[in-house]
Amino acid sequence: MSKSEELSVAEFFRFGMEAANHSAALEMQRQEMSERSERGARVSAEGAADRKDSELS
Repeated sequence: MSKSEELSVAEFFRFGMEAANHSAALEMQRQEMSERSERGARVSAEGAADRKDSELS
C-alpha cells in the first residue's frame, strides 16, 4: 500500500468517526428536545387541570 493509499484509508476512517460522533450528538439533541417537549406538555396539562379545578370551586 502506498503512502497516499494509507493516507486515504486514514482519512476515510477519520471522516467516518467524525460522522458517527456528529450523528450521536444530533441524536442526543433530538432526545433532549423530545424530553423537554414531553415535560412541557405535561406541565401544560397539569396547569390546565389546575385552572379547571379552580374554576369549578
